[in-house]
Amino acid sequence: MEEAKNLSQGETTVSKQKYEELKQKYEALRSKAGEEWVHIKEKMQVYGEGAEEFFDSLARYIKENPQRASIIAGILGLSVGLILGILIRGGKDK
Repeated sequence: MEEAKNLSQGETTVSKQKYEELKQKYEALRSKAGEEWVHIKEKMQVYGEGAEEFFDSLARYIKENPQRASIIAGILGLSVGLILGILIRGGKDK
């Protein structure tokens, strides 16, 4: 009976040690994930500012050259439609 009690206490000690090890690993991973999230947010902010500048210059170009912008948009629309049509059709001959 005494051996079973000692064995049980030994298992409890091992379980506590494993719990502490897992807890430390979890905290390390959580810290690393937090650092990565901050890094990602910083990069997204930089790209967001670049995109904002791009769309501002695009809007300015459209206001200054409405006819040219509409022609470009039409050509792009036709091109995309043609490419999608070819892809959907799959190049099958009837």
